[in-house]
This record gives sequence, C-alpha cells and structure tokens, in this order.
Amino acid sequence: MTVKWPNVCKNQVHRLIDKAIRTWKKDGLLEGVDAAELRKELEELVWEMFAERGFL
Repeated sequence: MTVKWPNVCKNQVHRLIDKAIRTWKKDGLLEGVDAAELRKELEELVWEMFAERGFL
C-alpha cells in the first residue's frame, strides 16, 4: 500500500523507525534481517495504526 503522509508526520515516523533500526542493529537483533524491508513493513504498520485510530 502506498501512503500519502503529511510531510511532518512522515519525517517524524522515518526518524523514529531509523532510530529503532539503528538501535536493534547495535544490539545485534537484526542479524539476517533486511533492514529496508523491515523499514517498509514498520511504515505500513504505523500507517494502519494511524488510520484505525482516525489520525489520518
């Protein structure tokens, strides 16, 4: 699903996802995980949560 995010929300979500991925990599939790695919899946989950709660 392609999502048209408001720019401010999109930027904040990307920063938070990037921070989480960096932390998980540092902690060794992403061995064998495609970070780009994980980032895409996390963004879709955030979109679904926002939509379900009526924020978008």
